[in-house]
Amino acid sequence: MPSAINKQDVVRAYLDKFPKAATTTLASKAYREHPALWPTRDACRCAFRYARGATGEKHRRQVKDKRHLRLPQQAVSPFAKLPEGWKEISDYKPVQFDGPCKVLVLPDIHMPYQETVALDIALQTGLESKADTILLLGDTIDCFALSQWQTDPRERKFEHEVLCLRSLFELLREHYLKARLVWKWGNHEERWERYMQCKAPELLDIDDFDFASIVRAPQYEVEVIRDRVPLRFGKLFAIHGHEYRGSISNPVNPARGLYLRSKVNAICAHFHQSSHHSETAMDGKLTSCWSLGCLCDLHPRYMPLNKWSHGFALIDVDANGAFSVENKRIIDGKVW
Repeated sequence: MPSAINKQDVVRAYLDKFPKAATTTLASKAYREHPALWPTRDACRCAFRYARGATGEKHRRQVKDKRHLRLPQQAVSPFAKLPEGWKEISDYKPVQFDGPCKVLVLPDIHMPYQETVALDIALQTGLESKADTILLLGDTIDCFALSQWQTDPRERKFEHEVLCLRSLFELLREHYLKARLVWKWGNHEERWERYMQCKAPELLDIDDFDFASIVRAPQYEVEVIRDRVPLRFGKLFAIHGHEYRGSISNPVNPARGLYLRSKVNAICAHFHQSSHHSETAMDGKLTSCWSLGCLCDLHPRYMPLNKWSHGFALIDVDANGAFSVENKRIIDGKVW
């Protein structure tokens, strides 16, 4: 190897030929064969260490030929042989939706117990507002027949509920042709999984028995969010409302209960009540939470007297993640 070539070429040539050799060994060989290139053996060794990225993160970023870089190895823990931990949810982190986008939020429809007039008003408002994202924020289907509570066998059958949900997907895809359709599961959707675990566990791993497949969500390009994973629209979190253990306390209103649990800007359904709560911290940061009304029958047999109200929401998210929320109420067939 001629000594007239520069140091970097010599170093790369040795590393190409002996990629697994120790740095000190290579430096000794290179210095012995090209003594005129480096003033000392240690200077030669530094050249090899630099090429392999062993002189620090700053120098690693400066190396142009990165083929021979060796990333620093972390110290081996004395407990490295601990067994791998199991995770029931493989990747539990919020599903991010970046702006700009206009989101129509449809909470607690409970098909087939939907309030058709209220749902129609919400869908028309979404069209007028040019919503490009439709969020079904949980309990879109009731799953009455699969409930763990005592059910009336005279009520509508599960097959009818499935057909109703399919018809909703079809209408959404027909009238919101280019919109992003997102279905976040609530506690009522979870009834299917719980039912299957108890009644037919052998079928759980068969794709055809997955709840999303049964209601044909993939056919209508509906994104399914399960496992109680939160959503995040810009800087606004969205949950159904049953995700917290023990649920969200409601001593004043659901929005305040959501704030006490989450401490972030957030929106939820589940309680069938429209409410809003905001607090400003000492540093001037404002945090706001909203709970939404519902789009189902206000007087079900199991709770005819309640605090429920009809409602939905519109969320505007800009490219920087800033957002605005319109927590809409439906009173006497009008939007407020």
